[in-house]
Amino acid sequence: MDYFKKKYPAETTFKRSMEFFIEEITFIERFGFSSFAEYKEAERIGRGSANIKRENGKWIFEVYEKYRELREADGKKYDWDDLALYVFTELQNDDSERRYTHIIVDEGQDFSPMMIKSLVESVADNGSFTFFGDVAQQIYGSRLSWRDSGIGINKIWRFDVNYRNPATITSFAKAITQIKYWRQDGDMVEAASQIAEGPKPILIEFPHKQHEVNWIVDRVIAIGKTSSTVIVCRNRADIDIFLHLLNNRGCEAIEINKETPGFAHLKKVYLTTFHAAKGLEFDNVFIPFLTEDKFPDPDMISKAVSIEETYADEIKLLYVAATRSKYGLYMTYCGNLSVLFPRDPDTYDFYYEEDLS
Repeated sequence: MDYFKKKYPAETTFKRSMEFFIEEITFIERFGFSSFAEYKEAERIGRGSANIKRENGKWIFEVYEKYRELREADGKKYDWDDLALYVFTELQNDDSERRYTHIIVDEGQDFSPMMIKSLVESVADNGSFTFFGDVAQQIYGSRLSWRDSGIGINKIWRFDVNYRNPATITSFAKAITQIKYWRQDGDMVEAASQIAEGPKPILIEFPHKQHEVNWIVDRVIAIGKTSSTVIVCRNRADIDIFLHLLNNRGCEAIEINKETPGFAHLKKVYLTTFHAAKGLEFDNVFIPFLTEDKFPDPDMISKAVSIEETYADEIKLLYVAATRSKYGLYMTYCGNLSVLFPRDPDTYDFYYEEDLS
C-alpha cells in the first residue's frame, strides 16, 4: 500500500488496513466485476459493514487493477477467487458440445456467484443444474447468496425435515441463530420436524482448564467405545492438546482432515476443527474452550476489518459444530463464557464441575 500512499498522499481510503483491501478484492473477484462501473453499481451484498462511499470505490478498484498487474508480472495468471471468472469466460467463447448433461452441487452455500455461473455454463443445452446449500452453514465469510449469481431459477425446494438432529439439538441451534450477531437470511430454512430423539445439550463450567480437558478425555474414551464421538476445536493447537492426552491413554483417536477417509460413522474417537467438521455427523459431539478469550478466535479478531462481521463468521462455526450431533452435545468452558454462546437456558442444561457424578 506504500505505492498508493505516496501516489495519493491526501486520500484517506489508503489508510485502511491491508485486510480491508484483501476482502474487497475478494468481493470483486467473486462477483466477476470486470470494470469499475460494474463494481460501483453493485449492491453491497455481504459487504455492508465495509462502509464504502461509492465515490471512493475508484481507489479500491485501482488497487485491484494494480494487484492484477503485479500478479501477472510475477507469472501468476489467476488466484483462487477469480479462477471461476476465467473458466466462465472461456466457456462463453467455447461453442463445442458440453460434456456434462446434469451437474449437482452439494454444500454449495460457500460457492461464489462466479463459481455457480461457470458451472451453469458447463451444462449441456438439454441438461440441468441442481444446487443444494444451507445458508446457516456458510462459514467462509462470503455471505453471498446463490441468488446473487444472476442465473435463472426454475424451481426452489425447501427441505425442512431434519433427519440428523433430535429436537433438542435443533432447538439449541435455533437459539444460536437468534443471537444479535447472527446475520439473518431469507433463505434460512427452519426445521418443521425432526426424526431423531436425544437429550438436551449440556454446558459445563470448570474452575480450571486442566479439569476441563481431563473430563473431556475421560468422557470421550468411555463413550467412544460404543459410539462415534468427536471433539471439535477452533484451531489445530487445541487438537494437539487432546490428541496427545488421548494417545497417552491408549486411545487411537483419529484426526479428521482433507486426507481422512469418510468413515466418521465408526465407533471411534475423532478430533477436528470447526471448518473440517462441516458435512459430517457423529453420535456425540464435544465442543471445548467456549470462553471469550478463545472463541471468537483472537487471531481473527486482531485481523478483522469489522468486529461484527467477524462475530457473524465465528458464530456460524458454533452452529456447524453443534449440528454435527445425532444424539449428545457436550460444551465446556473455564472462565468467562463467550458472548457468542446463546443465553437461552431452556435450550440446554447447565452444570458446574462439582455437579458432575
